[in-house]
Amino acid sequence: MGLFGRHRDPEPAPEMQTITAAGSALTAATMQITQADERIWGMYPFGDEGWQTELWRLYDLIGEFRFASNWIGSACSQVRLYIAEVDENGRVQQETEDPQIAAIGDTIFGGPTQKAEAIRSIGIDLTVTGECYILGFDGGTMPDEWYVVSGSQLRRLRGGYDWRPSNLPRRQIVPGRDIVIRLWTPHPRDNWCADSPGRGALTVLVELERLTRYVFAQIDSRLINAGLLALPNDMDFPDDGTSTSAAESMTNRMVSAAMAPLQGEGTAAGTVPMMIEVPMEALGKLQFLEMASELSKQALELRTEAIRRLALAMDMPPEVLLGSSDTNHWQLWFIQEAGIKVHIEPIMKRICEGLTRSYLRRALLALGEDPDRFTFWYDTAPLTVRPERLQDTINMYNLKLVSGDAVRIAGDAAISDAPSPEELASRNMWELVQRDPSLFMIPGVRDILGIGADILPPELASPPPPPPPPIPTGVSDSTTTPVPERSIAPGAPQNNRAASARNGTPPESLALLSSAHLLVHRALERAGGRLLTRENRGRFQQVPKADLHTRLKVNDEAHADVLLAEAWDTLPEVAKFVGEDVDLGRLQDTLDTYCKQLLLASHPHDPNNLMTSLQRANLISGGL
Repeated sequence: MGLFGRHRDPEPAPEMQTITAAGSALTAATMQITQADERIWGMYPFGDEGWQTELWRLYDLIGEFRFASNWIGSACSQVRLYIAEVDENGRVQQETEDPQIAAIGDTIFGGPTQKAEAIRSIGIDLTVTGECYILGFDGGTMPDEWYVVSGSQLRRLRGGYDWRPSNLPRRQIVPGRDIVIRLWTPHPRDNWCADSPGRGALTVLVELERLTRYVFAQIDSRLINAGLLALPNDMDFPDDGTSTSAAESMTNRMVSAAMAPLQGEGTAAGTVPMMIEVPMEALGKLQFLEMASELSKQALELRTEAIRRLALAMDMPPEVLLGSSDTNHWQLWFIQEAGIKVHIEPIMKRICEGLTRSYLRRALLALGEDPDRFTFWYDTAPLTVRPERLQDTINMYNLKLVSGDAVRIAGDAAISDAPSPEELASRNMWELVQRDPSLFMIPGVRDILGIGADILPPELASPPPPPPPPIPTGVSDSTTTPVPERSIAPGAPQNNRAASARNGTPPESLALLSSAHLLVHRALERAGGRLLTRENRGRFQQVPKADLHTRLKVNDEAHADVLLAEAWDTLPEVAKFVGEDVDLGRLQDTLDTYCKQLLLASHPHDPNNLMTSLQRANLISGGL
């Protein structure tokens, strides 16, 4: 990207920034090291303070502290970081659609994977020591390099600074070309100093370490584990003829007995007790003394209490460290939601503010953009696990409150998983064909379904020939059932109204009429489904949904608008198969007006009436 080397304007003086979001003021501290601020950074003592060094040592030793810190860092890494627009009052708006500006947010830290790992490291550093440094090395023609390091790895040199990672050669940092950002959580008493949850839990961590070491000492202690056995001084245990005391002889025999199970593992030697011979008067005088103390019995309880105190001291829900076996899924969701709002979002706001002030503004100036119109921002949706979230989003989608992409995100699906327009049109057409199988006979419908003539049986691949005309006999058959005048059934006599209308209708008008018929049928079905309420559900089971408006009253035109909401979403896709010269806006208005008239008048749908409406709108040709 090479943004570091393009802009050489003097940097603003370091300052403490205060940001306000969601109604609460949060103090975020960020400062960029520049040559213009040499009077400040020339005296700044890089390196960890004593309590920070101790916390890093305990981070490596105490598993519970490491787990809590890593949990916060991992939670931060799941948050999506992007660049958002800012209005004139400084309020964050929607994500920017400018590809150049959006690329700054996508490529920071090297890309999506590296960005997640960098944010994870920042979250851990702010939890343990409350401070970290972001290094950005100008790659020139190569990609820029980003690192998140602690203060102990930075040193000040004449003319610049250097980074000294462990067991690696040092690397020089040149202010003005490279970027060094100090990001920290200010201490309430001294804003220049860092503060962290680990600092408040330091004494608890030391207590937990010493209790663990005490348990280790008990495991290794001979007196604690073996105890002390008192023997009469006149007892004798000969040991292979050697001259030893009674205690030494007894010890040698006990050691040999203790080693026997190891040498004869899996044999009876490991289960036979050790036998000794003692004088009669010595019986009852052998005493065994345990060396365990009261602290030994309480060590487990003390460690459990220390872990509970650590969970309360960290910036995270205590249930994460202590377990949540006693909570149901609703309580667990509330705990997780509160943890995100109270603990994760403040960290993300510090990160966004630091990157905006120290990096984004400079990059925007290099692109010739106004730096006050954009900011880094975050989205915690990947962390939110709300019960029934998908169903709630679907309900809002049906009320036209959210988009289809929002439903996919709620269902943990990618935006690219959305169906193509062709697939969506095919699905909707299949639904209509399942309700009215006769529609399958229309070639345009089969084209939408993706069914070609090569896979159809011969009788469906081409329309059946018309029946031969009857032989004139001069006698009229009065017993023949007359065909209704409005019939549009295949093979109906050509003297009915609909057939006579089709005689002079071009093929493209027939295709448009068929598509309009399908769209109207689907719209009336949606309206019928929305007319069903808890009170009338089940009363009209034998009535098709497309005819429910003839049984249930539609109040007014506003009510009809609600019933027909989103009824014409697939109109552009269906219209592709009837020609490119169709005025989609006029077609939608005509169909919408036609359906509203049916709903308000409680009249059923009639294809002939639809044909009349389309002819009056000059959408199809042909006379009645």
